[in-house]
This record gives sequence, C-alpha cells and structure tokens, in this order.
Amino acid sequence: MKIQIYLFLLPLFFLLSCSKGDDVSIPVITYSSFKENLKLDMTYNTIVEKFGTPSNDFGSGIHIYVYQLLDSTEIWIGYSDKIIYARHLDANHCLLNSIFEDFDIPLTIDYFKDNIDSEMDYASIIEKFGIPLNDLGSGIHIYVYQLVDFTEVWIGFTDKIFYVKHMDKNHQLIENII
Repeated sequence: MKIQIYLFLLPLFFLLSCSKGDDVSIPVITYSSFKENLKLDMTYNTIVEKFGTPSNDFGSGIHIYVYQLLDSTEIWIGYSDKIIYARHLDANHCLLNSIFEDFDIPLTIDYFKDNIDSEMDYASIIEKFGIPLNDLGSGIHIYVYQLVDFTEVWIGFTDKIFYVKHMDKNHQLIENII
C-alpha cells in the first residue's frame, strides 16, 4: 500500500517542483518603456530597480549600460554620476532614437569639417561634438560619431588627434579629414 501511495505522490511531487512561482517577474523592456520612464535624475540603483540589470557595461571614462530589447535593438545609457545620454540603437549599432542627448546640434560632415582641429584635447572634442557613440580603439581611442546621414566620423586619439576619417555605413573610407 505504501508503494502505491508513493507512486501516486511521485508525479505530483515532480509537477509541483517544476512549477514556476509567481514571485519571480522579469521586466519586459521596450523602447517605449525607456522613453516613458527613464528620467535624467535617476541613479544607477533606480535604473536597475526600474529596468533590471543591464546586459553589458562598457565604456571608457563613463559607464555605458546596455539593455537588450525584445525587438533585438538596444538601449545604451551613458552614465557617470548621472545620466549623460540614452540612445536607442539597432542591431548594427546605428542610432534609431535619442531619449536624452548631451548634444543638440545635428552632426553633419560639414559641421565636423568646420569645427575639428588637430590640436583638440578630449574635453574640446566632447564640447564640440558630444559624447561619441562608440570607442573602437585598441591601443588608441577611435571615437565614433554617427552623422545624420548615417555615415560616421572616426577620430583616432590618444593625447592628441592622430586622424579624422569620414566613413560610410560599411566602414569604408569616404575621405580623410585630418
């Protein structure tokens, strides 16, 4: 009789042990979630409370918190002691939308040509062009700025500017600026 009771209870035990509890909730995050709920005054802890832990954290000088969205796009939040920017990027890291931006002037190749100077330091670059979208460098920094036409400007930099290149969407050289 005991064996029959155990055999009866065994499947029930497995069923209960495999069921998911209601106390675990994974936040569903979309671009609209960030657009509607992300605030410039949020701390890292409030960002994590609202949107969960970022899937990645990289950056050079600042944190860049990366959130993977359901549609395979990403939210990048540039953060030091406050939010500097929040950007919505596609799978190729092309800018789709700016939620918050540190820089309000549309970036064009003419703007770069008129304002870049080989003697600029990092602070001057940021002041003129904002925080770069990416830093591709290994050994030197290669600051990447996406322009309004979706081409890019790459600035090779250590303690001075080594080069400035205008690149197409496939990362092929269009022209050397410096």
